[in-house]
Amino acid sequence: MNKLDVLSVGIRLLGIFLLVFLLRDMPFVIETVKQFKEFNPESGSGMAFYLTISILAILVSLIMIKFPVSVSKMLTTSSKADSPKLEGNAETIQITGVLLLGIYILSWAIPDLINNIIGLWQAYKYTPNDTVNIAYIWNALITTIIEIAIGFYCALDSYGIVKMIAKLRAA
Repeated sequence: MNKLDVLSVGIRLLGIFLLVFLLRDMPFVIETVKQFKEFNPESGSGMAFYLTISILAILVSLIMIKFPVSVSKMLTTSSKADSPKLEGNAETIQITGVLLLGIYILSWAIPDLINNIIGLWQAYKYTPNDTVNIAYIWNALITTIIEIAIGFYCALDSYGIVKMIAKLRAA
């Protein structure tokens, strides 16, 4: 694999992640637009812009998934695209991928942990009788702690995960 191929794989993975993220949040976008139109019917242009950006982002993610090599060529110079082949076996690449996945999980789980702790503190301070909100924040906090544990495991024991996957494939 040369650098262009590696970049293409990354572009396709980023496109898949972006598409899943956008599709996950699309009900929220639609509900926000509906509620905003109920409160302020004259604000059609702002909400149209909001929906346009969301639809364009979905189209960009589909382009990244369908044409990752073309996108990679646009992002690199011709001298970088004709680079020598990268050395390494598949296991090394898998270990690196799992390590990067762990770091990625930690990059959003740690801020979520801080957000959940602040939310829990505020819920107890300002609305101590709101048991539903407090229970929701506790659930989010427990989920975030599990995500952090998974992220640390992927980042610190990526070799073990790759070996476990190899054993599961062989079975």
